Amino acid sequence: KNKAMTTLNIPGSVTLIGASNIVENTPNVKVQVLYGSTGYTYATRKGINYENVGTYYVPESLLEYVENDTGVTLTKYKGAGGIVILPDTIDGKPITSIGAYAFIPDGAINDKTISQLYLPSTLKTIEANACRGMIYMVKVDIPATCESIGLRAFQACSRMTEVHMSESTAVN
Repeated sequence: KNKAMTTLNIPGSVTLIGASNIVENTPNVKVQVLYGSTGYTYATRKGINYENVGTYYVPESLLEYVENDTGVTLTKYKGAGGIVILPDTIDGKPITSIGAYAFIPDGAINDKTISQLYLPSTLKTIEANACRGMIYMVKVDIPATCESIGLRAFQACSRMTEVHMSESTAVN
């Protein structure tokens, strides 16, 4: 055991933390993590003393998109589960729409274990079936800029307990 170490910063780029690691063998360490990162998920699940030092946004490399009239439409999320916080822009263009089946791999029921989804503050539209079948999702945060949510956008999200959205959002 390492009793001298007091702080460990886990960068957002870390995607896997093994079962036997430095954190569990260092009793007095405070882990610094980014909210939404693998380090954050690990610390909260294990009850490890942590400090939130920022927010981890999904890297652009895990997002596929097409351009639209007002910015871009996110067409596919290629990342893992946990807390997913989408950035406001891709390649400098605002994400204004979440496309149909963007979170559904190959049109099947979603096998990603996304538990919380935070949509970009630039969002205007969530298309039909965009998040359909995200069976592990318990929370979604829809920004006040969102004007429309398509049919079955969140159908079969059976564990959903929290939906944060503006009163002005139109649900189709």
